[in-house]
Parts: sequence; C-alpha cells; structure tokens
Amino acid sequence: MDLEGEEGFNHLMEYSDGTTERGKKMREAICEKLHLASLDFQSLPGLIESIGLPKECLCTYCWDGTE
Repeated sequence: MDLEGEEGFNHLMEYSDGTTERGKKMREAICEKLHLASLDFQSLPGLIESIGLPKECLCTYCWDGTE
C-alpha cells in the first residue's frame, strides 16, 4: 500500500518475486521501515528442499495456488 496504494493489488505476482523491480522496491521499503540492512524471502523450491518432502505431499496453495 505504501508504494502504489490499491493499484499494487494488480501486481501481487511481481511483488512476490524478488527479481522484479516491484519486488526489489518492496524489500527496500520494508528494510527502511524496519531499519534492516537487508531482507530476502525463502523461495518455494528452497522451502520444499528444507522440509525434505516431495512437493506433492505439501500444501503450497499460498505460494502457487496448488493444493
């Protein structure tokens, strides 16, 4: 909301991808607000690897819409 207001809802996929300009700007804004030196988020493949179960055994709906 701080970056684009309600228009940002139309770009959620870009904000959730740290490689896009919107994703980078969002992380920068969070860092400024929370006085952090850096911030990164876990990727879905990284999360699956760290859990150690096949993706088919996990609910990843919040990440990719797959139940």
